[in-house]
Amino acid sequence: MFRIIPEGLEYSEHVLLKNGQGILLKPAKTDDIPLVESFMKRISQESLRMRFMASVSEIPQKVINELCSGDFTQSGCILAITGEDSDTKVIGLGNYIASGNGVRFITVDTQSDMLKVAPLTEHLILREKVHAIGGHLEVPPMRQGTAMMADKHKIPAVVGVGPLESWMGIRNAAAKPFKYTWSIGVSIGTPPSKDFFLYGNPGYLLMPTWLGGLSAYADKTNKKVALAASDDPDGRAWYMVFSGAVGEKGFDCYGANKQFGIFPPGTSDFSSIIREWKNYGCEILWANCPGPDFGTLWRQCHTLGFKPKMAFVTRGAIYYRDIASWGGNLPHGVGMELYWDPSIKNAHGIGDTTPQSLAQRFYEKKKEPLAQGIGMDYFTAQILLDSIQRAASLDPDAILKAIRETNLKTTIHGPAAFDLPTQHCRHPAQIGQWRKTDKPSKWEAP
Repeated sequence: MFRIIPEGLEYSEHVLLKNGQGILLKPAKTDDIPLVESFMKRISQESLRMRFMASVSEIPQKVINELCSGDFTQSGCILAITGEDSDTKVIGLGNYIASGNGVRFITVDTQSDMLKVAPLTEHLILREKVHAIGGHLEVPPMRQGTAMMADKHKIPAVVGVGPLESWMGIRNAAAKPFKYTWSIGVSIGTPPSKDFFLYGNPGYLLMPTWLGGLSAYADKTNKKVALAASDDPDGRAWYMVFSGAVGEKGFDCYGANKQFGIFPPGTSDFSSIIREWKNYGCEILWANCPGPDFGTLWRQCHTLGFKPKMAFVTRGAIYYRDIASWGGNLPHGVGMELYWDPSIKNAHGIGDTTPQSLAQRFYEKKKEPLAQGIGMDYFTAQILLDSIQRAASLDPDAILKAIRETNLKTTIHGPAAFDLPTQHCRHPAQIGQWRKTDKPSKWEAP
């Protein structure tokens, strides 16, 4: 029989035996070495043989020292003690190995419904008794309910939130900034704190990445840009920032002063918007919207004869299944952000997992390229599990402290740490482009 003792070195318990004798159960520490030595000398040779499965005459001092090391991250020992003061003695002990402890993941499906996030998160906390919450990459509004419940019940959470700016708008609007939720994602243009190790690194900012992609081929276009964005916090915030930034670089964003091209999610008819872009002579299309919405827009662009020289979609072209659903050859040449790829260097996952081995396992099971979101989600889980391990406790505040102190030199996504003022961990961004291949999966975005 065994049980999990989450309190570790702070654990102690008084037990009353059937014969009326009371004993104290507590972890062995270095101060207990003399008591354990005395116990070992008192037990019989037969007991030693049965316990250690060998014929031994005495227990080496090294073994006793390891039993009483107090390092419960590797191994430990629980003592059964009777008596007080000078009469205190050990009457039994039980040692264990900690390296085999498992982790149980409990998942719930919000069905992309923001109204379900808070109640499902609370269900995990109250009914499933989770010790921490991890969340895959989602648009910022989908994380608000998680953060509210994490703060309400004081349960630490590490979640993917997409753009920092959109998430900070939600976080700052809360009655109190979320304390227990720590975010992972990109930043459009907000630099980290000056003392943060990524300060001054443009590869961790989307705006320099976007502008770099545009500038590389600007001389092959007339610099007239058609902008499209779904009318949600992510799309609208992006539209305002992006239109202003590219305008300063000499690009002409059609109707930006009137927010032309912002549309309700789920729009089925873009014909009036497309005709205005076409009549103005736009040769660049840049959008920020969910994949299905861009698929509808892009099909209608081709139907109406609007074929810009450059097409780029933020958010909507990240996932293989989204772009494959557009049909025909529509994905070919469409640009997108590349946040993670199996070819990433100097990266390592849990155990012997590498970006390449993770991609291979995914392909063997799904028969399609690894969705880059899987790499980012693994990154989130790796940070959370590392924090729990360093905390050496299931106490929420101990885990929270460990999250705060995260400083990993390598993960499946490279180095990881949280910029404390925003409680945000950044990952890099590059420009990718979907292209058609003769491989069974048909599409890839190197």
